[in-house]
Amino acid sequence: MAFASIEHALGFASSRAGVGKTALVVELAVWFASRGHSVALLDADLTAPDALGRLGARDEPREQDGIGLPIDVHGVASFSLGRWLEARGLSGVRGELLEQSLAPLLDDGIDFGRCELLLVDLAPLAEQNESWLEALGLDALVRVALEADASSPETPLPVLGRIETFSHAHEGARGPRGATLLGRIPFDPALRALGSSGRPLGLEAAHSPAAKAIAQAGANLWKRVQSRLSG
Repeated sequence: MAFASIEHALGFASSRAGVGKTALVVELAVWFASRGHSVALLDADLTAPDALGRLGARDEPREQDGIGLPIDVHGVASFSLGRWLEARGLSGVRGELLEQSLAPLLDDGIDFGRCELLLVDLAPLAEQNESWLEALGLDALVRVALEADASSPETPLPVLGRIETFSHAHEGARGPRGATLLGRIPFDPALRALGSSGRPLGLEAAHSPAAKAIAQAGANLWKRVQSRLSG
């Protein structure tokens, strides 16, 4: 496992960009923290590293004795691989050099402390990259998709379930091909607006339909973690 102090590391995957995955991961992280869970957030989407901005973290990545120090925002220990690379002038690096640059950091080189959950925001289709999933130390995946998207890319990791975004439906416990449906999140313009300003919906408008749906998805996800990964 990449981070020995983490009990459960979950990757959030999507088959395309623009489905609201990053906003959802941020909102879930804040919800878990508000429920008393020790939770960390790792932005591993190197194509669009904006999860920490949506969380409200404006500080640059810090290190001490070669160890990456997460930024604590709203009770979430947060770290961005993309920001870390940018701070070192490596944002355009790919391939073997990228792997060499990130290897020490991912080999228990980020001090998250002891956490029940690590939520990892993955780039679209990253769930098919077995070596990358292994480097991140992920235990399982959660798929994030639009309601009409029935795709299910191959992945070597167990999939705990599916969360549908921009949804109009509220009924049913199954997604495409019998996938466990953890939640359906309705469209809410405030989710985009608040995220852009670094203010999570769950803290600013906890009683909105979208915030309630995210909370229900978080509760369902936690049940799946307990039943599938704890033992």
